Amino acid sequence: MDGYYYVNTNFEDTKDKIMIEPYELARRNILDISIESLNGNDITDRCGAVVLEIDRQGIKDFATSLLIWANNIDDNKEFLLAQENNIEEGINLGVILTSDRISAKVRCKDLGTIFDYDSRFR
Repeated sequence: MDGYYYVNTNFEDTKDKIMIEPYELARRNILDISIESLNGNDITDRCGAVVLEIDRQGIKDFATSLLIWANNIDDNKEFLLAQENNIEEGINLGVILTSDRISAKVRCKDLGTIFDYDSRFR
């Protein structure tokens, strides 16, 4: 979809409106988080929250690593994040998971656009 977009910078009258940030004009910055059981079944609907605790430097290192990874990765590739007790079996994206937590994967996949998820855009 080609076209021009007006980006509202007056935020006082926007509580019921969909806000699109200037960097998101392409509407492709989609993030999907899912929780899977050990045998690979999606159990996301049974989870109440996902909590990521990362300090300021960890966020910077993780973001930098993701930018590098994004420029060098093909769609549908996934990697296990390195874990404190088993660093050899994962990728270090600027953060290491603590040994007392579950494993986590990152996957690069085309998730479509916001039009695919939010009926207000249809």
